[in-house]
Amino acid sequence: MINEGSCWASASGKVFLVLNRVELDGHVWIYYRDYRHNTEDEVQEYSCYEESFVERFHELPECPKER
Repeated sequence: MINEGSCWASASGKVFLVLNRVELDGHVWIYYRDYRHNTEDEVQEYSCYEESFVERFHELPECPKER
């Protein structure tokens, strides 16, 4: 199961933070955003089915530390 607040990475190494896991009409949606950003205007948020999410990303043992 994908947990809110967990961090996941793409094959290219980009890290994402899971915001919400929502079930709608028999599908589980994952809402996530770029883990690092400079201002609120730069935040990129995304969503996709849970099945697609786990095919595209792998979970990190912990979120990276802020620099």
